[in-house]
This record gives sequence, C-alpha cells and structure tokens, in this order.
Amino acid sequence: KKIKSTTPAGDVFALDKMFIPVNINSQHWTLAVAFVQEKKLVYYDSMGGSGRNYLLGLKQYFKDEAKAKSKPNWETIMDDWEVVLGSCDTPQQSNGSDCGVFASTTANYLAQDLELRFSSR
Repeated sequence: KKIKSTTPAGDVFALDKMFIPVNINSQHWTLAVAFVQEKKLVYYDSMGGSGRNYLLGLKQYFKDEAKAKSKPNWETIMDDWEVVLGSCDTPQQSNGSDCGVFASTTANYLAQDLELRFSSR
C-alpha cells in the first residue's frame, strides 16, 4: 500500500527505466530496476543477494498499475517480462559499509546506459 503513494502521475509503462532503491532491514541498500521498454526487471546487490521477493513485489506493482490504469490486458501484462535475480554484472563491495554508494553509482551508470565497470578500489 505504501508504494501506491509514490506512483508517478503518468503511465509507468511509458517510461524507459524505473529505479527503485531497496533498503533491507535498515542495514543494506540495493537497487531494483525496471527496464520497461525491454520488459525486464533486474536486481542489483553489491553483496550478492538474489532479490527474488523484491522483484516479485515489483512485478505485482506493475500489474496493479496496469489494473489501476484500466489496461485491457492487466491480468497478463507481466507474463512475458524477464526477471533477473541478482545480476551477475553487479560490482561487489569489499566491505560492509559501501552499499549505498554502490547502489547509487549503479543507478547513475544504468541511467546513462553505461557498462557497470567500477569497484571500491
């Protein structure tokens, strides 16, 4: 229900990408990205988590959005989307404190369509 209050006013299905920062237990930051035009949901975790539950929640969010916007195919709209659990392209942090920097840097690179080539060194 909380995500409903942050829904953009327009059609989320018209976006190119949607970036969703994910905070886990007030201890760790990760990133979920919806590549909307590619019909792909990807989870980026600098400590190697899969993000399965977060991507399932994001998939449901898009389905709920389709229903709210009265899209005729709302029940099946997400059926052909690819879900990438814990992208192997995600640069990994070498300590327990840089997760926020890694999540925001990942978002910055992806927003510019850059390859994820950075590290904590």
